[in-house]
Amino acid sequence: MFRVKKVVIPDSVVKINSCAFLDCKNLIEVKLPKNLTEIPFACFSGCKQLRTVVLNEKLDNIDMFAFANCKDLEYIDFPNSIRKIDEFSFCYTGLKKVELPEGLEYIGGEVFMGAEKLEEIKFPKSLEIIDAKGYLFDECPNLKKIILPKGFDLDLVYDDTVSIEYYD
Repeated sequence: MFRVKKVVIPDSVVKINSCAFLDCKNLIEVKLPKNLTEIPFACFSGCKQLRTVVLNEKLDNIDMFAFANCKDLEYIDFPNSIRKIDEFSFCYTGLKKVELPEGLEYIGGEVFMGAEKLEEIKFPKSLEIIDAKGYLFDECPNLKKIILPKGFDLDLVYDDTVSIEYYD
């Protein structure tokens, strides 16, 4: 069993393997290297106590299941370099409020599925594709507000108690 609580990956690292920290149940904090461009498949999946992740300014892709089942992950500050967030990346996390970064172009399906604490999400003007086939917020019973750029058509399934706000 892994007992590691904090990981600081050196800046000399440019790639992390898929599932590298899978099920490190005691991991609380991660600092990623400045030259990393992708968080690979299931890299931190199952890190149930993970609370703090410092993302770098060169990161452009968060792959499938990257942070799935990180129950204690309540907040993440996305850099504007992120272009793609893949399917199930943040499913079953503790995220409460999400502001997707300006520059994000693609978001996959079920990204926030089971994020039971999720209350609010803001989409950027740069978003071109939501590849969700209608589903992005399954099992998000506390979702109260979705904030969209004016003119944005949201073709997703969500509870009728959710308010939609628009911004310029």
